[in-house]
Amino acid sequence: MTMSGVSALSMARRARVAMLWSRHFEARALGCSAVSQALAEGSGLAEALGRIALGITAVKAGEVEPGLADLRRARALCAGLTDPDPVLVSYINLGCGLRLAGRLDEAVAVNLEGYELACATDDVDRRGGLLLANAAEAEFALGHWDRAQTLAQQAIQRSADELAWLAGYRIIGKIAAMRAHDVVGLLPHAPTGIAAAIPVRPAEARCRHLADAERALWAGRADVARQRLRDVWSSIVDTGEATLSGQLLALRLRAETEPQIVAELLQHTARLAPLPEQQAFARQCQAEATGHRDAWQASVCGWDRLGRPYEAAYCRWRWAEALLLSRADPALARTVLVEAAETATGLGAIALHQQIQALARLHRVPMTALAASPSPSAEAQFGLTPREREVLACITAGWSNRQIGQQLYISPKTVSVHISSILRKLDVANRCEAAGIARRIGLLAQPPLSRG
Repeated sequence: MTMSGVSALSMARRARVAMLWSRHFEARALGCSAVSQALAEGSGLAEALGRIALGITAVKAGEVEPGLADLRRARALCAGLTDPDPVLVSYINLGCGLRLAGRLDEAVAVNLEGYELACATDDVDRRGGLLLANAAEAEFALGHWDRAQTLAQQAIQRSADELAWLAGYRIIGKIAAMRAHDVVGLLPHAPTGIAAAIPVRPAEARCRHLADAERALWAGRADVARQRLRDVWSSIVDTGEATLSGQLLALRLRAETEPQIVAELLQHTARLAPLPEQQAFARQCQAEATGHRDAWQASVCGWDRLGRPYEAAYCRWRWAEALLLSRADPALARTVLVEAAETATGLGAIALHQQIQALARLHRVPMTALAASPSPSAEAQFGLTPREREVLACITAGWSNRQIGQQLYISPKTVSVHISSILRKLDVANRCEAAGIARRIGLLAQPPLSRG
């Protein structure tokens, strides 16, 4: 105990509560004190919880590497504890940090590894669902919507945790909005009153109504979307979540028409966190506000660099629209519009595809010949992530899990998670069969790496 009589563990728990409620400065101050005191007391649990608060708040502030280092250290500390729950909490937070940092493949792998651990420790009901829902969030961002929906439905089915259920519902709602589906019927079950029973934290408020607002925008109900988005913004504008609200700001700028409000929203985009996703949304906000073709082109480039297909396709549609309205380059507009249509078709993004086709008809852009997508590549058919293709290349070269981990700077456990995913996607029983398929149909984008 310190002179104040507050233990390191108590301080660490207060830091985590502050983190969860987006009181970032408070979380950092308490987290630093908790870690310092935990080291003096020799309390691994208190140090781990303190580092989780420090890690998440650091990543949210754009200090990615220090933040992830704290989160990884927290996981290592928790691995030495007898209670499995803090271990699963450390996986949830590391996965969250990786997702915020834009490392989506790693976020999927960490969350699924944590889920396997939850299954092994019979803690699926409490933590497993949230791990699945977090993996679904990252898969959605990567454009793997079918896998995201499956994981989200599993999160709802296999968890008694209300936050996990809401997170799974949110993913399914996003996909329904993009695919112009009715969300009712996609859910395995819907506990009565569940949403009303949970206090809404700022991070949850930021995410909760975005799918409904976007669905309203696609349906032409901008007034409904505007009010929903204004309500969400008012609930987070004075919290730490305002710096992570790039998507919310982009949707508001898409819906707002009053010049004064547009100008105020643009001022907020300058305060977005220096994270890849938030800066990409900042560029999109500029394009939404100005409508200029160069701004839309910059936005497309930003999303392409991050490997975010849906956002890139949306911005291509708007770029093509700006090109056609300015009559600057009809040939380029056609190419851009076709690329957007092909991505929308591949994702099943019906709402976006309908708008692309409407724009083409309005400006008499011939789409039929170019819009016919080529046969999907083997990689697209199987849906392997870039990291999984790297692991598959190593498998084909005959490497062990330890060698793969050394080459790719990931743990053997993470390698095992990737291999399980590869075997499932290729529908094979073992790594030898996976290597055989890769060689036979040219699945590898390049020859296997050399250990030399």
